[in-house]
Amino acid sequence: MKKAYTMVLGLAVTVLILIGCSGGGGSPVAPSTEVIRPTAHNPSLNMLMGFYEIELDGQSGEATIIPLRGPQFQVNVVQYLQPPDGNPANLGVSINAGGTDVMAGLFDIDISITHPFPGTNIRGFDVRGIVLGAKGTQLSEFDFEAQYPKPTELRLLNADGYTRWWNDVEFPTPGLFGYTEPILGSGDPKATVNGYKYFADGLEAGDPMMVDVATRGTFSTEDELGDPNTLTRQFIIQFPMQGGLPQVKFRYAICASFAPADAGSTVPAPVEDYTIDANCPEAYQLSVSLVPSNTAWYTSTGGGGDLRFHFEIWDWQTLENPGGVETEIDLVRMESTTLWDGLIDPIASGVPVGSSGTTSSAWVVEIPNVTPDAQIQEIF
Repeated sequence: MKKAYTMVLGLAVTVLILIGCSGGGGSPVAPSTEVIRPTAHNPSLNMLMGFYEIELDGQSGEATIIPLRGPQFQVNVVQYLQPPDGNPANLGVSINAGGTDVMAGLFDIDISITHPFPGTNIRGFDVRGIVLGAKGTQLSEFDFEAQYPKPTELRLLNADGYTRWWNDVEFPTPGLFGYTEPILGSGDPKATVNGYKYFADGLEAGDPMMVDVATRGTFSTEDELGDPNTLTRQFIIQFPMQGGLPQVKFRYAICASFAPADAGSTVPAPVEDYTIDANCPEAYQLSVSLVPSNTAWYTSTGGGGDLRFHFEIWDWQTLENPGGVETEIDLVRMESTTLWDGLIDPIASGVPVGSSGTTSSAWVVEIPNVTPDAQIQEIF
């Protein structure tokens, strides 16, 4: 009897989505190595707020946080997230014992970020906490410079998405916002495509990434009581094993988008006082899920059938672009090392269906005669 074929769903599916930035720009997974400055066409900034090395102790339940890079750019955010100018408590890490299996290298942790600028208009948008492992050696079929972790390497199992920003391989030298690699940096090879969790008002630690469009994915400077705003997200990380023991050390980058509030705004300025340029120009969310009519299957002796899934992309710029997501994205390609050969364009090959909101477009995509070699598969 055929066994129901299952996949890791939603954004836990590793999906390489090579999406060009809004308005026909370059792909955000292949960022420029030149200095980026705000312009009339691109007045927003994608900023590295902080770069850290985190080592976890499963026995004591403690985390050691070492600030690494020190970027210096227009608002000098990072110096307020770490000593000597900032409060070390602005970044917090705690281990959730119930979801952690130390000897298997599986850690369930909460990471908290406290906004360093309460009482100002330096509101963050599309803040992402990016997990960077020591290696990521799986090469993309589409782009050999796109490398992501294999199953035996460090993986963020509940990622909200994946990004090519701020990896060590493509951002190693001074220039991009003027940061430098510190003495503490180990120089280990890293994946160029890494998983992240999205920090935004209204998202609790374990919530799925369902962003209220009205908030525009913002990270407010203060909470409802007027205190510095602290947001927490849950990270489930599978660490690599070596000699039967987990290697529980990883790098952590904090990325944010920003643009100034309207002139004359109150402090702190509400979200509506920031133009859409404050949000990231690239797509901010992706969802992949199986549909009921999916017929793909797998047993210990083989697998087959047709894979049908719902594919949805969100982009903030569609709030001001009547052409929708399709006109904001240059390129989408999907690949799998086992399920099919070649590359899939889910937009060109999919059937448009109703989307879940004003900032997204959706399609149902069918891939016939897939070739799964395990019950749980990956798409990249």
